[in-house]
This record gives sequence, structure tokens and C-alpha cells, in this order.
Amino acid sequence: MKSIGVLKYSSLCCFLFLIAGAVFSQNRVIVPINAHLIPTENGSNEHIYNKVVSVSTQGELLEKIYNLENRPI
Repeated sequence: MKSIGVLKYSSLCCFLFLIAGAVFSQNRVIVPINAHLIPTENGSNEHIYNKVVSVSTQGELLEKIYNLENRPI
């Protein structure tokens, strides 16, 4: 019977760990931008680049720009 309790406890801990990881991994925003690096609407024909805005572990704001093939520019 102890093994069933340990199995339930380990399953609960694993589930909580996965949920916490999913919540804290959502700290970035992807903004579509055009050739002049101006934000555009999603689905616009002017969408050429993606600007990824995230927060570092030190709390600094990071902005990176990628083309549509996910290559940095």
C-alpha cells in the first residue's frame, strides 16, 4: 500500500512541476514587424520579421529580431 501512496505523490509532484514550467515559460512575446521594423497586424502582407521580446533571469528586457526562417538579423 505504501508504493501506491508514493506513486500518487510522485505523480502529483511531476504534474505540479510541469504546470509551473508551463506558467513560467510564457515570459516572451512575438511581435510581427515589417521591413521598416514597425509592428504590423497579425496576418498582414507586410509581415517580414518577428521581434521576440523577453525578460532575462536578471530582469532585463531583451529584444531580438528574426526573419521568417527564424534566422537572426
